[in-house]
Amino acid sequence: MKISLIGSGNVATHLATELFKKGNQIFQIYSKTKQNAENLAKKTNAQYIGAINELSNNADLIIISVNDQQVSLISEQIQTINPIIVHTTGSISIDILNKFPNRGVFYPFQTFSKNKPIQFSSIPFLIEANNKYVTDTLISLALTMSNNVQYANSQQRLYLHIAAVMSCNFVNHLYALSSNILSEQNLDFNLLKPLIKETTEKIEQLTPRKAQTGPAVRNDLYTINKHIEILKSKPDIKKIYATLTNNIIKMYGNK
Repeated sequence: MKISLIGSGNVATHLATELFKKGNQIFQIYSKTKQNAENLAKKTNAQYIGAINELSNNADLIIISVNDQQVSLISEQIQTINPIIVHTTGSISIDILNKFPNRGVFYPFQTFSKNKPIQFSSIPFLIEANNKYVTDTLISLALTMSNNVQYANSQQRLYLHIAAVMSCNFVNHLYALSSNILSEQNLDFNLLKPLIKETTEKIEQLTPRKAQTGPAVRNDLYTINKHIEILKSKPDIKKIYATLTNNIIKMYGNK
């Protein structure tokens, strides 16, 4: 396919690179960050363009891969209507692209860091489209990169995005807080890595509910109160600890 991209951030960089590797022509690349866009265009043999109105009608597909707040603004500026137009976000409805006759969502469900290699074959791709032609086109394209492609409507993607924030972003933030606590006691965060690894691997075999361990699931109030007492000097962390602990106790109260 002849594909143009709007964006040069983490998702856009990985998508453009992988699509190029799979034999697609990366046609044009635009980003408000000129240097990043030029670098990505060079890497994928694409044409860098300096304005959205330079997008060509000759592309088969235009991928809007920018942060959520910019999708609406970008879509309003696109004048070409011949290509399929898609965005790549989980939390925004397909309806934001209603002015385009062939529109969709091409959502790679993964966390991306620009300079960290990633295996696309296991990344779930969630597809939504306004007609069968777009659906078939996007699914076929996604299947060249991933073995896990499925259709999901806008509401389903929004709930999936909420779950992703909770299970990925929130958990990583808890890692950061844990690292700070250990650092204050001259302990290395690496001490937690075997525990984190085992916890992550456990949910390959068990449901998250069955994999839960710790003082809250045991309703071990002695340990819980001891932890809360120690955290009095850190009110924000104490609040997070207490909120999560109470929620776990509530979930497992009748186990």
